[in-house]
Amino acid sequence: MIGALHLEISENEFRMIMKALSTMGIKIESYKLDFLRRRILARMMATRSKTAMDYIYLLRKNPEEQKAFLDSISINVSEFFRDPLVWDGVKLAFKERIGEKIVSGLEPTLRIWSVGCSCGEEPYTIAIVALEVFKELGIPQPKLSVQATDIDRDALRKGNNGIFSESAIKNIPRGLKTRYLLECDCLGASSLTDRSGTMYYSVSDEVKKVVRFRYHDLVVDPPMLFMDAVFCRNLLIYLSQETQKIIIGKLQTSLTKGGFLVLGMNEVIMFEGTSFEAYDSRNRIYRKKSL
Repeated sequence: MIGALHLEISENEFRMIMKALSTMGIKIESYKLDFLRRRILARMMATRSKTAMDYIYLLRKNPEEQKAFLDSISINVSEFFRDPLVWDGVKLAFKERIGEKIVSGLEPTLRIWSVGCSCGEEPYTIAIVALEVFKELGIPQPKLSVQATDIDRDALRKGNNGIFSESAIKNIPRGLKTRYLLECDCLGASSLTDRSGTMYYSVSDEVKKVVRFRYHDLVVDPPMLFMDAVFCRNLLIYLSQETQKIIIGKLQTSLTKGGFLVLGMNEVIMFEGTSFEAYDSRNRIYRKKSL
């Protein structure tokens, strides 16, 4: 039944919708069932579908609704320096990693992977923090690479554009904002604001040139290799326990020994069967064991 503000479906109706989504080639098996139920109900409310069959019919008839559902399970809510205290821990980890390379006689490079990068707020933040670390260590021409991946191609295009509203950059410290972001013409408009009065900014070329956006499905595709750090924040909490184990295994493979893994604030690694150890537990920063 559907009301003005509430909608419920039975277990049988839920299974019907899940089966329909699967037959349409929409990959849902990796997600937690409670998460999928909430997304299905939200889409049914948005489309005013009164029954499960109404929504199944809409999905089959309208490819745009299939895309809308896919977008709804791709979490694209982010901002620069999300959870600001985490980035203090990240900065220390980067310094430690570069310092270890210098002591070992290796080139002081950083290879970083941002998994589920959304529209680019996280990988650009990573680049800013890393660039600051190289400058503080007196390394004038840093060799830095940030791979930014997601399954949402629209989000990847937005990230590659590198243009963000004031709300997305509100957590950037003032000095870094001045150094790495530029006020920009709002997508070709004659002023720096859109009709709602929102100011827009673009990331500087110094930041943009070290971040590469590409499509990658972590569940299906093999992991990227030889990474010094991997950021996989606020993704695992939406996935089934079995899928989480698969992904943690892939992230282990991705990282070099001594490399760092950064998770979301509500995500914790159970160490049994993994090669990770705590580096900064409060900020959910873990490290692949060197031995």
